[in-house]
Order: sequence, then C-alpha cells, then structure tokens
Amino acid sequence: MSTRSRHVRIAVTLLALLTLAAPALDAQIVRLPRRSREPALWASVAGGYMQMGSVNDGRTQSVWAFGDGFQFRGSLEYAIGSGTTVGVVASTAHLPLRYLGSTAETADVDAHADVRTLHAGFHAGGGIGFHQVIQVGLGVTQFANLRSDQGSSDLEPSSDTDFSFALGYGFGFTMSSRLHVSVVQEYGSSIHQSEGLSNDTRRATNQFTTRLGVRVGAGARRTRI
Repeated sequence: MSTRSRHVRIAVTLLALLTLAAPALDAQIVRLPRRSREPALWASVAGGYMQMGSVNDGRTQSVWAFGDGFQFRGSLEYAIGSGTTVGVVASTAHLPLRYLGSTAETADVDAHADVRTLHAGFHAGGGIGFHQVIQVGLGVTQFANLRSDQGSSDLEPSSDTDFSFALGYGFGFTMSSRLHVSVVQEYGSSIHQSEGLSNDTRRATNQFTTRLGVRVGAGARRTRI
C-alpha cells in the first residue's frame, strides 16, 4: 500500500471517530454565561383609583367603612426569564372612611386612614408592541393613622396589620426594550383577625384598583450559550 493511500485511510478513520464523538464532546462543553439584551432589573411606579370595602374590627368593636381614593404603587424586581420577574411591591393610599365605634363619641365619625401594602410580587408579560400583563402579590396590608376629620383626633387602633394577596390582569405596550407602560385591573383581599368577632362576621376586605404604570429596566440578564 502506498504512503498516500495510508494517509487517506488514516484521515477517513479520524473523521469517522470525530463524527461519532461529537455528541459526547458537545455534552461535556461548559456553557458559559453571556449578557443578553434583556434587562436584569426592573423598577416600576404606578398610580390608580382604589375602591375598598369595610373592615370589621373586634378588638375595638368598630367598623371602618372605607370610601374610594387614589393609590400609589412601586416595585423593584429581578428578571428570572423573558418577561418574567419577581421582587418586592409596596403601595400606599390615604382613604376616607366612616368610623362606626362603640362609644357615643365614635358612633359615627368621618375620618381618614393610611392603607399600605408590602408584597412579594410576581410579574409576567412582555414582548414587542401590545402584550398581556399578569401580576400576583402576597404579603401584608397595614391600616394606620386612623384620624377623625373633626379636630384630627386619633381613633383606635393606632395601626393593624393583616395578611393579604392581590391578583392583577391587564395590557401593556412596549415603548422600548427597557420601557413599558401598562393598564392593570387588580383584585385584592386582606384577612382581618377574628378576635372579638362573632362567627358570622365577615373578616375579608376586598379591594379593586385600576392603575396606569410605567416599568423601567436596567442592567443585562445573564443567559448561557
């Protein structure tokens, strides 16, 4: 056999071995992280109109019949996938209410109170142009600074914190890869303590909020190649 023929056979054999070994070699390759164009962090601000139900408080033997008002919301979120984030969500509203207490001085008082939430949040929705938006929150709602409108006297309690959750659905529009606007209708509920309440008294307080919001992205999310 000539030297040239041996070289050809060796080359063909090596090519066949490399072809068979390619899948195994590919499986052993370490996929290194790289930066994508999608933001790693998102911050949002939103404002909207909030409708809230009544709270039955057994500790003070009072009812807080809330009216409507404006709510402001902000979040800081971390991207875990394309259009999907988790983070911390906070909101605040200063709402009017009728305080129906158990004493002559507090039997029917016009008042205001701060309603604040702090939730662990989940957001899904993104893409080019119009897209759906889903928001989920789980955490606490605090009622604080209950004050009469007449003389701004304090009402009981000074504050009260309840477990709460929120579910939102709406539509967004992508202005750019790092700027989104959205309109979301949110349903929320807080669960008040049962202390001092009869068994047939409702503990859940529902909230409905329609919000207009802006989300801004920063950084770059790491993906693997």
